[in-house]
Amino acid sequence: MLQAMCLVFAPAAVTIAGASTPTALASPPPVTPLTVAGPNDGKHVPATRISQPPVIDGRLDDAAWREAEPVTDFHQIRPVEYAQPSRLTEVWVLYDEDTLYIGARMHDERPDLITANILRQGQRLTLSEDRFGVLISPFNDGQSGYAFYVNPNSVRDNAIFQETTFMRWEWDGIFQAAAVRDDDGWTAEMAIPFKTLSFDPRNSDWGISFQRSIAREREFIGWTSANREMNPSVLGVLEGVEGVRQGLGLDVVPGIALTSSRTPDGRRTNYRLEPSLDIYYKLTPGLNAALTVNTDFSASEVDERQVNLTRFDLFFPEKRDFFLQDADIFEFGRLTGTAVYDTTVGRAAMENGKPYFSRTIGLSQEGLPIDLVGGGRVSGRVGGVSLGAMAIRQDSFGELDATSLMVGRAVANVFDESTLGVIFTDGDPRSNASNRVLGADFRYRNGDVFGRILQGELWYQQSRTDERLAGRSAWGTRLTVPNWTGWRGTLGVKTIGDNFRPGMGFVNRRGVRDKVAGAGHTWRVAGGRLESLFTGVDGQRFSRLDDGSLQTQAVTLRLTELTTRDGDGLSLRYITSQESLREPFAITRDVTIPIGRYRFDEFFARASTTDRRAVSGSLTWRMGDFYDGERLNLDGRVTWRPSPHFWSTLGYDFNRVELPEGDFIIRAMQMRIGVAMSARLSWENFAQYDSVTDSIGINSRLNWVPEAGQQVVLVANYSLAEDEITSRYRAAERDSALSLKYTFRF
Repeated sequence: MLQAMCLVFAPAAVTIAGASTPTALASPPPVTPLTVAGPNDGKHVPATRISQPPVIDGRLDDAAWREAEPVTDFHQIRPVEYAQPSRLTEVWVLYDEDTLYIGARMHDERPDLITANILRQGQRLTLSEDRFGVLISPFNDGQSGYAFYVNPNSVRDNAIFQETTFMRWEWDGIFQAAAVRDDDGWTAEMAIPFKTLSFDPRNSDWGISFQRSIAREREFIGWTSANREMNPSVLGVLEGVEGVRQGLGLDVVPGIALTSSRTPDGRRTNYRLEPSLDIYYKLTPGLNAALTVNTDFSASEVDERQVNLTRFDLFFPEKRDFFLQDADIFEFGRLTGTAVYDTTVGRAAMENGKPYFSRTIGLSQEGLPIDLVGGGRVSGRVGGVSLGAMAIRQDSFGELDATSLMVGRAVANVFDESTLGVIFTDGDPRSNASNRVLGADFRYRNGDVFGRILQGELWYQQSRTDERLAGRSAWGTRLTVPNWTGWRGTLGVKTIGDNFRPGMGFVNRRGVRDKVAGAGHTWRVAGGRLESLFTGVDGQRFSRLDDGSLQTQAVTLRLTELTTRDGDGLSLRYITSQESLREPFAITRDVTIPIGRYRFDEFFARASTTDRRAVSGSLTWRMGDFYDGERLNLDGRVTWRPSPHFWSTLGYDFNRVELPEGDFIIRAMQMRIGVAMSARLSWENFAQYDSVTDSIGINSRLNWVPEAGQQVVLVANYSLAEDEITSRYRAAERDSALSLKYTFRF
């Protein structure tokens, strides 16, 4: 049950939005001496074709592994790029006509200190976990690619590159992986079916690289890298991938969901049995087609509630699998909230102006699910062009008529790392008005400008609705030096017209010109407890298009942002802001801020600890002026993970606001308790409360993943709301869903 959980009590006001055991290898491959080659130039590995595939059990005792030469010339990526790694890593690459196989030996003289806290399948494997990963770019175009990971507990993780440096972790590709620990460290095996990848069979040289993290040392090791990163622009070459096939390239995913919902008075329970069908077919090895019928979103995760003290909408990311497949192709103009340089005003401001945002489909303004009758998608790459087209039929809901929606996207690779693209959308899933958007974007990237990275973007869009109005366009440009070491900075401008209305997009401010600028420097420290130190300044200003007057402005002095070798962090900031209100702002039901221009200064401090520890957490303190009053914000989170089998997290967000117009306090609390019986079976419970609505939401989720591509999920949602008369909490929502899906591959 995907629900936006965006609870409003005043218009545009405050919104609450299998563990492996140590074992010895039967016949370990010979150990190769530790060596370090040049950073990236000339790195290549031959693809060794085999007739008998290895058994994917995490042990490198199959004879097939002896047919390939190991890759050993790894170097540090962090903390000191291109330095010799502390421990030897060996990797072997094999393939047959159906599958790419990766084997790896991670030497470690202290296997008892290996960090493997994650046991729940589907949880992110960060650098706080020992992990092994492989990056693959079948088109070897410097921009697209896939990443596959495994940890010592055999937990899998994967991502797809949205563009050169931005990864979509929500993507879920089918592959097998297993790992075991022994007296010499740990070993891992992966089997990545060619059916999972898009590629051109005429291209026998693929981009590839390998990486390893040693969590207790905060050491990140790789085969290739640049700017302390590994991405499709800095891969080596996997030579001789020939004679491979994808079979029919057909995945059929039938599903069935049994849902039940009880009326608030508990007197009646409604049951529904809903079949669903998803079909994925590779028209060519690089071009995918997808068809969905009666799409089932019952197993999607709920959103975390957010506190919003502004008069502008928040941004909630997509979590539904159907819309995440090939989502990278539909991204436009780098209008994304993830970047080296965070803007002062926040993520929603960075996403503002997106022509296509899939969360508008199948969700009402209040976050309630709307049935999708069906839909189809064609996406992939043909030569140097990425193509994407999707059509969805959304069912009627309340006063909304049933509607047909369409989005199309084409992106051509230009230069070595840049793209030129167009986008088109037709339809509005949240109104009965017609809507169309047409846009074009140029995304530039150069990974070697005097040894630094330089990237920029230029884009233009125009919308058309039933009303013929002026101000229907939006455009933007930005230049960024997104380096993780030394100097970095950004400079850009974005203009959103008064009547720019992308029906399938995201806009939370209209009629504004958004200017952003920032600069800073990162120092890397050799030796000692301190790893890095950053200081800088960034700012953002929104001015109104009609008269050029200020709407919002914020400047952040990032005084100190340091990270230790253990992964602990400390940030100190000073923020000065300005707001101009042309109309009263009802920040709560009882408090309204009058028209006027306000300036306020705040101090910000944040301390965090590495989540590698059994007890970890973070605490943010923010205090200072707020409009014509004061605000205190305390936001803390503590996680206790005594073993990979159990974890619990408690979060608390406290805001006390004192204004001449009235005082108020907002509290939001979250609690997660999870149990992982194995890498295949887990149970997680998530409870949320906020003082704005005085409601409690509980989500319980039992997840069983027998194999990749198979899933059984039991979800129960229960909510309580305070009765205004009795002040007692009563059940407001009770529903559950049992969802089963199985992938048949042909």
